[in-house]
Amino acid sequence: MAELFVYLLPSGWWHFFVVLFIVQFVLIVLGNVAVIFTFIWDKELKTPFHMYILSLSCADIMMSTFVVVYVRLMFFTSDDFENDASTCKWLNIWQVIGFSFLSGIFTMVAIAIDRYRAIVNYTKAKFNKRHTVIAICFIWMAASLFLVSPYISNAIRSALQTNNTMLITEINDSATTPATPSTNYSSQYIVYCSAARIKSELIIFSVGLFVACYCIPLAIIGGLHGRIIYELWSSKSTSSNILPKESIARKQKATQMTMIIVIMFAIAYLPMYIVQFVRSITLGETTPRQDLILGVLLNCSYIFIMCNTWLNVIVYSFYSSAFRSSFEKMVKNFAFTSSRKRQLSDSSSRLSSTDSCSRRTRTTSLTISPKNSTNSQSPVSMYPNNF
Repeated sequence: MAELFVYLLPSGWWHFFVVLFIVQFVLIVLGNVAVIFTFIWDKELKTPFHMYILSLSCADIMMSTFVVVYVRLMFFTSDDFENDASTCKWLNIWQVIGFSFLSGIFTMVAIAIDRYRAIVNYTKAKFNKRHTVIAICFIWMAASLFLVSPYISNAIRSALQTNNTMLITEINDSATTPATPSTNYSSQYIVYCSAARIKSELIIFSVGLFVACYCIPLAIIGGLHGRIIYELWSSKSTSSNILPKESIARKQKATQMTMIIVIMFAIAYLPMYIVQFVRSITLGETTPRQDLILGVLLNCSYIFIMCNTWLNVIVYSFYSSAFRSSFEKMVKNFAFTSSRKRQLSDSSSRLSSTDSCSRRTRTTSLTISPKNSTNSQSPVSMYPNNF
């Protein structure tokens, strides 16, 4: 399990990152909500590719929601962590953020596999909606292992500590050994809430996370998209037998999309792993100034990842002509519906005003008509007392 820690930055850096995180949150929510509404509105988008896009959007919204909780952590001070032990419970959000983080990465791998099968292995049987739903469920179940991993790690650690305690007790019967002092790596700009760990264990964890969550997904995504580009521009597929102009335009668009996806993934996620690795190998040996630098760099790496989440939606969705046309139709339909409602309300108000005017006219005529009839009566009828 990773260390539960938080960097407490000075007020200047604190305000800077709070504004950036809020802006990223708004962009992520707006972009992904647009994707979800378009998917619900147009039934023709119920294809495997767009179902993966929907899963990616849900993971991004979940991560952005809990990033707001991380912004709340930036309001705490070191005194809050020292005086209130329940404050450390806020750091458990890292498990949920990691869950949504892994869900997004695994979904990107699934999208690369789906594109590879659609372009390179197009002669084989395609995945239907049922297969896609099963794959998405498997992705989220695999990512959920990140949530239970701390409990498994703690159980194994407690079991090992129990065995070691029994052995130490047997040895201490004949000789006494000094107790190992606990280490607190908290400093002016960083607070740890988890138990102290051996530096070698933290290095192994950082390297393992880097390989499992960055190197392997990047190799799969880059390899599959590289194979797609080769297939699109190889001599066999560039024959002029099948609509050369349209096919070349589609190939150029697909090539641009694949290159953008791979480059964005490589650039966005690498800084976080570098900072985490540097932090693990310098654990307990850094000065407050170095802690401040690492905290600033780590928060900048989080901003890069959040930028990648909403840019992915734009690249995946708006490079798809089907999604783009559906989105435009949805916007036009909503605009037409709102304008139609406005016209109907205006016409109804005009009709109501016309009816009120006509009612007033009838009322006026009714009030005037008795007077006219009275004036037209004979003098005898006007003066009944004469009889």
